[in-house]
Amino acid sequence: MVFRSKDKKFSVEIVLPIRMEMEAYASVAYRQETGGILIGNYDQGQSLASIKQITGPTSDSRGSFSWFERGTRGLKKLLDENWERGFYYLGEWHFHPFNSPTPSGQDIQQMQDIAKSTIYKCPEPILIIIGGSEEHFQLRAFVSIGSKKLIELYAANTDYDDNLVQQS
Repeated sequence: MVFRSKDKKFSVEIVLPIRMEMEAYASVAYRQETGGILIGNYDQGQSLASIKQITGPTSDSRGSFSWFERGTRGLKKLLDENWERGFYYLGEWHFHPFNSPTPSGQDIQQMQDIAKSTIYKCPEPILIIIGGSEEHFQLRAFVSIGSKKLIELYAANTDYDDNLVQQS
């Protein structure tokens, strides 16, 4: 499945096994938020990000029904190993249990912080949010650009709506 911005400047590819892995983590978490990082690479034109791997929550992650704080234990080693294979940090994913996959103010702020951080080296991080429950998961994709906005990326076969999510 490919998600694309209205202007086609940003695209992200999520293959079915990766989506199923995210949904499996969400199913296990049930009523708790959970998440992890996205690892992959870009095409030669830098317009299509391909997610090749995700992580689940690290052992030092914390969460509840309405919030999630991703830990970092083991991620540096994993990212170093992937860097040698040509894959790197692309962004974050997380689960909103029994809720819509709409970014919260905290989600937006986190993505802006990541975009500005020299540690992440990811000026346009991707955010994937899964919402709902095991009976019906919904997935939305975003890219953080600029100082106060997320751009929604739409499934390539859908119509475009207003694709700007502003922080209030």
